[in-house]
Amino acid sequence: MTPPLADLQRRFAAGLVGEDATPALALLRPLCGRAPRLGTYRHAYRARLTEALRNNHPVLHRAMGDEAFDDLALGYIAARPSTQPSIRWFGHALAEHMAGLPQAGAPHPALADLARMDADLEALQVQRDTMKSLVEKGEDNSKLRKALQTAIDGLPRL
Repeated sequence: MTPPLADLQRRFAAGLVGEDATPALALLRPLCGRAPRLGTYRHAYRARLTEALRNNHPVLHRAMGDEAFDDLALGYIAARPSTQPSIRWFGHALAEHMAGLPQAGAPHPALADLARMDADLEALQVQRDTMKSLVEKGEDNSKLRKALQTAIDGLPRL
């Protein structure tokens, strides 16, 4: 009997995003006598999330450089797989991840502050875009006030 679709999807996703591809490979069959090429998709998944982290943390990326940032990104991806439907929010816990790394493998503690700063700037950009959209749509003042208050509440305390 074939397992339910949700079970097949979970097993495939685990093989695609996890450290071990076996769960997904067990679900695939050879095509034209060649083994399934899951590695391409596993690499693309990690590369896209690393790119999202670079986009969401540009100052941290510049401070660390490509190689160190990529190492950090791959560790973060393995430790905290994406749970959001939008890639825009991937990396929201990068600073906490960095702070929790063993001291021997952690980047300088000040770099976690850069990650927090990048995340705060991204959150403010989202709020700005939301307010701009509400103004362009001609939304009433109560919605604009709520969006502004949300933006203000999201500002870091100095």
